[in-house]
Amino acid sequence: LFRSRGFGNFGLIRASTVGRTAPPPPTMTTTQGTFKSFNPTKGFGFIATNVNGQEIDVFFHQKDIVGKPPQEGDVLTLTVEQNPNQPGKFSAKNVSGGTAGGDLQGTVKSYREGNGWGFIEYAG
Repeated sequence: LFRSRGFGNFGLIRASTVGRTAPPPPTMTTTQGTFKSFNPTKGFGFIATNVNGQEIDVFFHQKDIVGKPPQEGDVLTLTVEQNPNQPGKFSAKNVSGGTAGGDLQGTVKSYREGNGWGFIEYAG
């Protein structure tokens, strides 16, 4: 409520709800989407999915990929969350269903945690 000066109670105005948008989707929603793009240099990409009946592009970071990385044409399962830093934007977590990469297995020979790299011994 707002009160106008000099007019007593005649200046009361009630704030309108016209033009407000629908409430945002739940904090976390598990859904499916189609891989759209990925920038390996920057380590992020986008997945096209449907949130509340609206087709949107959802941001994902490479650290949120579970299993193999996605490639063009992959249908992915993901958890969509609202971005706390950018209202109205969404981020994907637990991105799975990617088909890129191989199926080779080996044993970790050495790993330098401070540098983030190491060597794997392949017995193939």
